[in-house]
Order: sequence, then C-alpha cells, then structure tokens
Amino acid sequence: MTHSTRATTALKWILAIAVFLLAGCSLNSLFGGTSRDYGPSAVEVAAVHQACDTADDCVLVYTDCSTCDCGTPVNRAHEELYLELYLETCRDYTGPVCEMYCPEAALLCLEGQCKIDN
Repeated sequence: MTHSTRATTALKWILAIAVFLLAGCSLNSLFGGTSRDYGPSAVEVAAVHQACDTADDCVLVYTDCSTCDCGTPVNRAHEELYLELYLETCRDYTGPVCEMYCPEAALLCLEGQCKIDN
C-alpha cells in the first residue's frame, strides 16, 4: 500500500466514525452496554399549584425520584395529587439515589406563590 492509499483509507475510517457518532449512535448501545436512561426522574410542578394566600397554604412534596432534594413547595390542596404523581412517576426509577439531610424548612407565601425560606 502506498502512502496515498493509507491516507485515503485512514480518512475514510475517520469519516465513517464521525458519521456514526453524529448519527446519534453510541458504542455502548452498539456493543450491548447498559443504558443510562433511568426513565422519568422527576415530577413537574405547575406554577398554578403553588398559588397561596398565606404560608399555611403551603406544604413540601417530593418531586425528584433520586430524593436528591428536600421537597418542592405546593399548595396544600394539591398535596395528594403530587404524592400520587410522585409514586407513579418514580415507581420504576432505577437511577442513583441520595440520602439527604433536610433541615426543617420555613415555608412562605411570597407574591402569591409558595416558596422555601432559604
């Protein structure tokens, strides 16, 4: 093989690899590796469900399947809904999880929205 033929062959391989990678294929999936897709990992909270008149309207609900948070404030009227959504969304979650220390949080009603006092 001549130098020119080797260079052309090398360029073809580089081009083929680039096309393969740009097409969205991964070597991991090609060779049967494990996937990092853990499925849905969090519940989205609608801003309208965080509306409040007083801080007593607010409670914390878990929304992150990894438990790597200390809760999201929502209006007490929607607490049961988010518990159900959390249990349904996270039922088959197999990703990493955390053991969080969550100090007791003060909940506030600021400008009509439930918030956590940091």
